[in-house]
Amino acid sequence: MQHVQARSARCDLTPGRAIVFLLVAASLGQDAGAARAVTPLTWSTRAAAPVSSEPAVSCATDLAAGLGAAEGPLEPLTEGQPLRFDQNPRLLRADHTGGLSFDRFLVVGDVSTVTFDRFDRSAAGFVSRETWERTGTTSIAGRVISVFNPSWDHATVRETVRRFRRGVDKPVVHFGTFIAPGGRSHDIRLNVGLLNMPESTVTRIDDGAQFASHVVNLVIPTFGDGRIANGHTAVDFEDATARFYANFQDAYDSIAFVTRQTQVGVADGFHRNVGNPVSGLGALQVFDDSARYGSGGVLRSVELYPGASFGTHATSHHQIGHQWVDYWDWSALAGSAASLRAEHTPLLTPGAAYTGAALQATRRVAPAVGAPGADASFAVERSGGGVIAHAITRYRMGLVDLAAVPELRVFADQRQLDVTDPARPEASGEPDPGTAVRGGSDAVHINDIIALHGPRGGPVETRWRRATVVVSRGALLSKVEMDYWNFLSARHARISGTTSWTGLPSFFEATGGRVPLETVIHPIADASLADDGPPSVSSLPIDPGEFPGVRLTAAVPAVVPVGQLVTTDGTITAEELRDAVIACARWQRYGSPDPNEVFVCASTTAERFSLPVRFSEAQAGRYTLEIYLFAQSESSEPPLAWVSGIEVR
Repeated sequence: MQHVQARSARCDLTPGRAIVFLLVAASLGQDAGAARAVTPLTWSTRAAAPVSSEPAVSCATDLAAGLGAAEGPLEPLTEGQPLRFDQNPRLLRADHTGGLSFDRFLVVGDVSTVTFDRFDRSAAGFVSRETWERTGTTSIAGRVISVFNPSWDHATVRETVRRFRRGVDKPVVHFGTFIAPGGRSHDIRLNVGLLNMPESTVTRIDDGAQFASHVVNLVIPTFGDGRIANGHTAVDFEDATARFYANFQDAYDSIAFVTRQTQVGVADGFHRNVGNPVSGLGALQVFDDSARYGSGGVLRSVELYPGASFGTHATSHHQIGHQWVDYWDWSALAGSAASLRAEHTPLLTPGAAYTGAALQATRRVAPAVGAPGADASFAVERSGGGVIAHAITRYRMGLVDLAAVPELRVFADQRQLDVTDPARPEASGEPDPGTAVRGGSDAVHINDIIALHGPRGGPVETRWRRATVVVSRGALLSKVEMDYWNFLSARHARISGTTSWTGLPSFFEATGGRVPLETVIHPIADASLADDGPPSVSSLPIDPGEFPGVRLTAAVPAVVPVGQLVTTDGTITAEELRDAVIACARWQRYGSPDPNEVFVCASTTAERFSLPVRFSEAQAGRYTLEIYLFAQSESSEPPLAWVSGIEVR
């Protein structure tokens, strides 16, 4: 194997002191060989690592909603519980130079102050505790509602956002945690936009409805208000679906409602079944309540997403999965299992599950190295690339037969991995590979399941049709917002080319290449208005402006062929960064044991930099890109941005 040819140089960064670094001697037409760690410890250790991985799916689907209950638990929100807010700007983009505010952050009850733990890498425990002061009150459904209007300057927001991965596969970043009375916490995420979002054609119906190729926007001023009296998941879907069917065809298995105003308290989303033709699913019986929602037997579920977590495969696949999963009685099947979330797949082995109660689909449990057999010790490992839905999910969808379902071992201690690291606030459900899974387990065979719940019966899923509806309260979405949500919905429908950095593929690929997800909008008035959606939904390059403080000469390609020279060059644009003397790029391959495997640096010249790299076959995989600038001080620096959406192949 050839290695990068590099030369050492000296640069006086502090008076009387020389620090050694490496310059990559590679340019177009030169054979730089395979990319590897070519910068010394001096620079890689000054690159302050980002902190977040794929956002952990938090799900508000409960057993009642999974089984089709329309009203939920009918428990009113208690004083101090959050309701909703308006993110301003609605989409936080790399070119935003202002601050951030949560306009009209509503809290139930007469509450003068609330607590918010904002993520802050520099603070103790990575949290800056804030106390918000109430700015007013209002009344909704006969309840006093306290109004808050917190805001932050650009520097604070910038420092937080640059620490987290974002990109075409992750259009959200963690910002902090709202602490409700009793210690209940609610994660607050920001909707993040892209600079090169493909444009869409928007058709306006009236002041209350418009649509594009893959998304509908409805104005419903009272949407979500029912949660105050009846609980977080008590959303008036019936009114919303009636408004939808007034202009659009009854041609969807599911309708996904996304809210322009962030609904707090519903996690990253929830799923409510309104019909089920499949038997053998356990507590979920065959039923059809679609008429209540205005459908003639076609609609099978409705979903709610409070923000752009909708755009991640982890969240979307999870919520669709609740159409079939998990309504088996695992406590009866595995007698030692305790504290199971009845509507989620328990901690088990083998296989990864998109609907896991303890693990995200990016993780699975396997026998520890050197300990095979039924009595083995077990550990967490990465699920690898192209994660396919668990065999027990595909069996319930009718995609595989009994023989494809392996014998399972269900662990007795279902809560052992419920740990949140404050340095990685989105890491719950994604423990480090090698984490031990302890305690006893019970064997569960598919024959045990059939004996308890009967065999699966009913139609085999051959496609899943989902309409995406963004609900706004006061006015129609802007053109930029329509482009954004249309893009995210259309991207879910792509057959391939949308695998996340962490290995979660399209819905079609996740079902083993059996079930395409269709999201095209079909209006009643003129079906010809529906089209195949915006171009370049898959393999979208990274815009040259996505790294605030510099401007790249060209977009970073989404697909990089092995052996081809890729040069990240650009100009420093931010005044406060013009004293930078070194520029570095870290290409981080998912699953690599060395985050600095591809870390290249060069000196800046006239506020310009050029960072070439060439990847070998052994380095094929999914990458993120971070860009760093270092001045004469010796302090560590976070990346200007951490952006995903690159594949080397």
